Amino acid sequence: MILNKIDNKREFQIYVLINFIISVIGIPIVTLTIIGMIKREWGLYHFLIEHIGTELSLVLTVLFLIAFIFWAFFRTMNPAFIEVIINEKDISIKTYKPNIHNSISFILMLRYKHSLQEIKLSKLEYNDYKLLIDKFGFRKRLILQKINKTGLYGTSEINISLLGQKKYTDMILSIDRLNGKINLN
Repeated sequence: MILNKIDNKREFQIYVLINFIISVIGIPIVTLTIIGMIKREWGLYHFLIEHIGTELSLVLTVLFLIAFIFWAFFRTMNPAFIEVIINEKDISIKTYKPNIHNSISFILMLRYKHSLQEIKLSKLEYNDYKLLIDKFGFRKRLILQKINKTGLYGTSEINISLLGQKKYTDMILSIDRLNGKINLN
């Protein structure tokens, strides 16, 4: 029986869309700027207006600037997709962390569901968790600690930055319930 299922699917899809917009609009704008510089037409707007029209060039530039601001904000958070399923016996976390240093990451992110990594811990293995919060509170990472015969180990960092406040609180409460720290019966 699933006690709690938490994911940031919608938020991650927005992030993927913004990356796609940056790439689709940004690459032509940069290309047109380079062409304008080669032709000695130094003004990007002059070149855009001359070749595609005033209104369209203004709309493309504004869209690019808005998407760039969102992209810069998301880049600070270093977002990842996360799906947490907590039941009475175990905790299962599926995650996808995009490689932000890859220049074609926007294409790879479109297929993130095929590249999910899964961390699964039984109630007996699970010991505790550690939260790491930095970048002025925008980036949050979770490390689950598991115990086995040879000692105490931490899982890899799980980025939970794109979880909203309610989902974040629900996830922490569910993890605490799994460990027996709180009981809401």
